[in-house]
Order: sequence, then C-alpha cells, then structure tokens
Amino acid sequence: MRLMTWVAALAIAAAAAAAPPPDAAQTVYHECFDHYGVTPPAFTAACAIAEYPPSLKHLEFRPVKPASVYAGPFFKLPGSAQGLTDFELEFSFRFPNANPKSLDVRLDFLAGGDARKPAYSTCTLKISADLCGVTSVSNHAPLLPPTRTPTRETALHPLLGGHLYRARVRVRGGSLEAHVDGPGTTVRIGRADVPAAPLAGFNFGGASAFDLDDIILRKVPAAPADDFRDDAGGARVATRTAEFKLAFPASANTARARVRLGSPGEMRIHLNWADGATLPISVSTFAATVNLPVIGDRATLKDGKLVSSPPSSRKAAPSPTRACASARSPPSARRGIGS
Repeated sequence: MRLMTWVAALAIAAAAAAAPPPDAAQTVYHECFDHYGVTPPAFTAACAIAEYPPSLKHLEFRPVKPASVYAGPFFKLPGSAQGLTDFELEFSFRFPNANPKSLDVRLDFLAGGDARKPAYSTCTLKISADLCGVTSVSNHAPLLPPTRTPTRETALHPLLGGHLYRARVRVRGGSLEAHVDGPGTTVRIGRADVPAAPLAGFNFGGASAFDLDDIILRKVPAAPADDFRDDAGGARVATRTAEFKLAFPASANTARARVRLGSPGEMRIHLNWADGATLPISVSTFAATVNLPVIGDRATLKDGKLVSSPPSSRKAAPSPTRACASARSPPSARRGIGS
C-alpha cells in the first residue's frame, strides 16, 4: 500500500469570541415581571410572582416534580423577535439557600418542516452544583460535540444560595457560547454548534427551585463571513467552529501541526490517508481526559486457579491546555513513497 498523500482535517472551535459592542446590540424582548399579579398567565403552576426586596418583582419557580417555567414546550417569540439567527439571551437567576441547585435552559431553533408541522432543533444547557454547560443538541449534526464541565472545576464553585447570578448565552454564526457572571468573575461554562437557523423560542425548567428575573433577548451583528482571520502574530484564528485542512507531502514519514486551543478549547482531528483510511483524534482543554494505552496484569479465574494475564487496558490522563498533534504514517507506507 503506497501513501500518495495524506491530509489532516481539523475541526476547531472558535476561541472565546469578542462580544459585539453594546451599542451594536438591539433589544427585541425584555421580561422583568413587574406587570404581573401573583399568578402570571402563560406560565406553569410551578411559578408565582414575588417581591424581594419590596417593589422589585421576580418570578419564583417552585416545582414539586420536574417542570418548565413557560407553559408548553417553549415561549414562542413575539413578532418583533422572530427570525433571529445571531442573538444574545441574558437572565438573572438565584437559588434558595437550602435547596438543591439546578437550572435547565432550553433554546429551540426552527430546523425545517412547514407552518403546520415545524421541526425544531433543541439545545439544552444546565447550571447546577454538579455540572455546568451544554448537555445536548438534538436534530443537528455538529462538527464538534458540545462542552460542559463539573462545576467544582470552575470559579463558580460553590454555587451560593441567595446570590443573584447573571447568565449570558450568545449565538453567532451557528456557534453558541454560554457564560455566567459569578462573584467577581465571569466563567465560560460551555459551547456548542447549533443550527444557523432562526430561534423559535426558549424555556427554563428543572426539578429544583430557583428565581428568575430580567430576561433580555438582543439581536447582535452577524458573525464575520470568513471562518478564519489572521491575528497580529500571523496565526489563523477560527471565528466559529470550522474545518481547517492541512496537506502533507507524499515524501513525509512524520508530520506535525501546532494548534493553540485556549481555555476552554475543543478540536477534532481526522487524518485522511490516500487509501481511504481515517484516524480520528479528539482534543479538549475543557475539563476532559484523554485515553492512554497501558499494559497491566489482570488476574482471572481459570480451572479454579488465579491466572495472571497481561491484557491491554486504558486509563484516563488530563489533557494539555496547549495541544500539539502528531501522527506517523502506517508502516506499509513509510517506504517506497511515490507520486
């Protein structure tokens, strides 16, 4: 088998994107709960309006079983907010002191269908004492998997009961980033590839009590048209999750590409060989591990006796914050390479 040429295709998540200038964002929806009575319409029975401190109203979510905030699958956007593909959703939340701390955020994107039976892609985020980040994206095939992390590995740990947090979910060019403003710090809790389709609506929910206030939806400028830009140091910087292809000479026995992911960062490498074989490699700096092969003895029971055998096993090791991916060509391709 001759290796004519081999190509590395890198799917790289964009570094933390710079926020659009405040004056460039346009508020299209704002909910502060000030105009409701105790029992607000269009919300589930788990919701009530409260004042704390006096004259400052907010929504209390007190479920007795898993429920959502808005009645129905999600809150459908008003006409002035429809058609958004690049947007920012902000909200304030607070957990009661002595309760379990968990909050789910749901974003639904119009993914097809027709007016009678539309199809949706749902992105779910979680903010809890155990886990923060994107837990799933349905009805969508992303270049990279969504990211999340144990809360104890972030500056948000521990989540404080009674403290008012501010969360921000920004979607530009089909890339989602989620941040939470905690006491004296802002933490990027996760990212995901989502459809470059209009936002149909959103919802909150879970099985734990929390308070909500000051929900703002803004239209932000569209992401740059190019997937990559050049920085002052000459590096190519991803503006969204995108594929970057590197072709290596047919005469190469080894090849190396250096990629700086940032923190957190996510990358998937596909080494594509001339004979059609593909070697996938996943790299992450976001509270992840990589599997390393190790050899170890394992005792098994055979004919009533313990017998030691040396099978190949795997163990987890922390992944680096700066990744340098290297691969060697197959043995059959390391000699006699021709064009």
